[in-house]
Amino acid sequence: MKKLLGFIFLTIIMLACGKDSTDDMQPLEYRELSFSIMPVTAGGGLKDWECQQGEADYLQVVLNDQEYYLDVFRLNGFLYSEPIRDKLETGSDSILCRISRFILWSAGREPEAILPGSDDTALMGTPDQESYFSQYVVNSLTYMVMIPVTEHFSIPMEVICYQPDTSAIYLSR
Repeated sequence: MKKLLGFIFLTIIMLACGKDSTDDMQPLEYRELSFSIMPVTAGGGLKDWECQQGEADYLQVVLNDQEYYLDVFRLNGFLYSEPIRDKLETGSDSILCRISRFILWSAGREPEAILPGSDDTALMGTPDQESYFSQYVVNSLTYMVMIPVTEHFSIPMEVICYQPDTSAIYLSR
């Protein structure tokens, strides 16, 4: 009986102390990329823009020439996007991403099959580097960022109120 209990005890210890082998780990096949969105206001009492009324419903982002429409949500007062899930190339440890469009939209009353809808309103966005408004954000468009290959990565993006009368120089297409 003592031998049986000893054998069981020894087996439990061996199973609990099993080594973690890197050979058993599978490489990541997908990554999730989301955005944490930070509105910027004109500092120093300056009033360079007027903000549209409304709450953001979705985000339009162009990432490496691929257009995405992502739902946005607030968590503890901060705005985040739902993640983009992409397949990874094997053997890469980081990916260079180019963000060339970043606009927050308020959905109109009519549901649309193609976004942005005809009655949707652009509320905020990240300005183009050639724009006068680029001075208000740290990273203007076109923004290049090296993203490590991890399961999930979040890119912080600054946005300012969208100015419809200057949209030609405000955002890149």
